[in-house]
Amino acid sequence: MPSARLKISAWFVIAFVSSLISGASYADDLVRIGWLKTTNILSLAKSRGAFEAHLHKSGIRVQWVGPFAASAPAVEALNAGLVDVTIGSSTSAMASLAAKVPIVLFAYRQMSPDCEGILVKNDSAIRSMKDLVGKRVAVNRGGTGEYLLVKALETHGVDVSSVHRVYFGPQDGGFAFAAGQVDAWAVWDPYYTLGQTTYQGRTLASGDAIGDENGVVLLAARPFAKDKHKLLHSVFDALVEDSQWAQNNQEAAGYIWTEELKLPNEIAGRLGHNNALAITAIGSAEADQLRSIARWYIEKKIVPHFDGLDESILDLSAR
Repeated sequence: MPSARLKISAWFVIAFVSSLISGASYADDLVRIGWLKTTNILSLAKSRGAFEAHLHKSGIRVQWVGPFAASAPAVEALNAGLVDVTIGSSTSAMASLAAKVPIVLFAYRQMSPDCEGILVKNDSAIRSMKDLVGKRVAVNRGGTGEYLLVKALETHGVDVSSVHRVYFGPQDGGFAFAAGQVDAWAVWDPYYTLGQTTYQGRTLASGDAIGDENGVVLLAARPFAKDKHKLLHSVFDALVEDSQWAQNNQEAAGYIWTEELKLPNEIAGRLGHNNALAITAIGSAEADQLRSIARWYIEKKIVPHFDGLDESILDLSAR
């Protein structure tokens, strides 16, 4: 199996060649969207086509770059100047900001407690977080998986150092979990629902039990947000329309995700319920939630510090 680095490099080459063909970098009429192979608003927008139609009315072209398996490689593409806008969790955004990637966060979606958590196998003897002591848990480094595990252990009074973190991307984490190479898996949708249904997983701790503050954020390259502010507003407005459609058509949204991501159709209803939620501008409440996660990351020494966090939060409601 090709390494993650080779996969990412391949996408960089494809995206770079595509940008040369288009002849545009921060063009007045072009936005390059780094879409993820997961259940979020960008994959839905790509499949439906209404997003592109909305922007086309304003003379804006859309170029889709991807799919990426998770936020980290998409943000690498953004940092390399190959993507203008992408998406990720609050936690992955914190990791990117800590790494000094020049991004702004411009939209927010609350996370359903049913769309992420910690899974063990149905026949596992593990029944509580304390039973994870000495066990191996698959997480993605610095992202949602690691956040969920550490937060859950802390919430339930378990010494974080007593549980072994095994670092995988979400897809490889699923393979390791299915093969019994790890004892548990901290993950998010669609992998969370897939783990429950296809990999015979049982929820050890859901978002509520974990005390989860995670959300979904839309990210833009800082130069793009500065130079193409009006275009970014148009992108946001078009995504809000898709978000409203999804909320009113949750099962249909779920089917779009199962078709787009080549997942079993029988989980469409659950994916729609878990993920067809409102996209909003980042107001004071959402900004406070992001700051809370940033403080937690520093306190737990997952990252050393953040420079200019407040300057990276863009409130698009103030037009």
